[in-house]
Amino acid sequence: MASESKHQEEADEDRISILPDDVLCHILSLLDTHEAVHTTILSKRWNNFWTSLPNLKLCDRYFPKSHSQQKHKSESDPFMTFVDHVMRLRDSKDIRKFSLSCMHRELQFMPKDAYRIHCWIGAAIEHNIVELDISLVGCNGMNFPLPHSLYTCTTLVVLKLESNCISYDPPITGCFPRLKLLVVSFTNPDSPDSVRRLFSCCPVLEDLAIYGYPGRDNLAVTISASELKTLKIHLGCNEYYLSDPAYTFIIDAPKLENFSLKDPWFRSNYQFENGNSVLKANIVLNDSEEDDPKDFADRTSALLGRISNVEQLYFSAAFLEDFHMSTLESLHHLELSLGGCNYWDLLVEFLKKSPNLNHLVLINSGCEPNFKDEVERNLVTPAVSPNCLLSSLETISIKQFKGQRDEMEVAEYLLKNGEVLNKMKIYIMNPRYSGVHTKEELSNTLLRYEKGSKTCQVEVIYDENWTKYTNVILFSDMGKSGEECQWPSNVRLIKVVK
Repeated sequence: MASESKHQEEADEDRISILPDDVLCHILSLLDTHEAVHTTILSKRWNNFWTSLPNLKLCDRYFPKSHSQQKHKSESDPFMTFVDHVMRLRDSKDIRKFSLSCMHRELQFMPKDAYRIHCWIGAAIEHNIVELDISLVGCNGMNFPLPHSLYTCTTLVVLKLESNCISYDPPITGCFPRLKLLVVSFTNPDSPDSVRRLFSCCPVLEDLAIYGYPGRDNLAVTISASELKTLKIHLGCNEYYLSDPAYTFIIDAPKLENFSLKDPWFRSNYQFENGNSVLKANIVLNDSEEDDPKDFADRTSALLGRISNVEQLYFSAAFLEDFHMSTLESLHHLELSLGGCNYWDLLVEFLKKSPNLNHLVLINSGCEPNFKDEVERNLVTPAVSPNCLLSSLETISIKQFKGQRDEMEVAEYLLKNGEVLNKMKIYIMNPRYSGVHTKEELSNTLLRYEKGSKTCQVEVIYDENWTKYTNVILFSDMGKSGEECQWPSNVRLIKVVK
């Protein structure tokens, strides 16, 4: 009985209340601020914790406004009033992160709202803000200039902005002295010209990401950052205008190592002043049906030529035809997403121009299998085997493999000519479109192919649902037993052929 009583006392004990104040503050800072404020009803001790939180997360999603109230503009906005209350009662402790999201409003912004937001940002700066995250969508063409005190803030390290109404007017000198990471998401901005100087005034910036749709005009944007190491430019599609503009990005970043580009129509021009520093690149392009295929191929070739020292590359360019590229001497890891219907030419071109390639991943995302009778896709093998197949290519993975004739030809060619190949993995998406009828027939067909390397293993993985492995067949010329392989719990080994 005494033991049961002791256990009951331990169960009834309030373990949260005995935690130190700084630990409780840290826990509450993980909540949205309106939730943290609600904890004041739990205990008198908790009454003032929310005034000391290092992280403030303020979102208008949790402050719905009815459509009937929208007509009465004189009524107070509950979200704006709440944030006013939070910032007015804030104690003197530093604010590490201030996150403000005004993206779900039913009420339109008023001029006084811009003033209030300025005051909130100013208060955060006075509390030595380190990370600032602002999401703001305005109405009626409202222009929201960033406060000048933000540009000169000496504690700000991370700045994230998402808006269609923010305008930028950075000073010529003394701008963002400690900013290391900048993320800007555009949504059809009303003042696109203000973007021009934003990316050239950050002396210690290391990570820059540009998302969305910078504007309807053919902007020339200069990115000049001597310490920049990572750059993402992920442009969005134009939903409001008949044609997408052609931007010009001039990139002057001598220490840039990582470059990621997603351009849905690839009408823009990307000029690198120091492109040879890029070691890792992720490039996803698409061609408009209205554009000249030759122009698309030429611009793609020019882009790759500007980052010719790249070592790791993910590349996808749907409907790229008659493509020729410069040699990528340093490339050792290539992930190639094969889009369109003439993609084997793209594979051959990369093999020929990547003499030191070690690892190849093919993602077969091209024409749908039901179009295979309408579109003939053939692998035109080069007269001389590419150097990488003879001396450097060690591993190959083929994903979304459907077992169609042209895919089988590619697998056969790579196995036969890969003289130093150690392993080929083939992820079968669905074999019902192939010329064989069962998994075993497809696997045996692949096994019969001649191998240029006596040490090569071929592993066939069935992924019928694209996301869940159901069966695995491993073919090994080295006699490795199935028991030595570490398979996931949901994978069943069918057989091993020695």
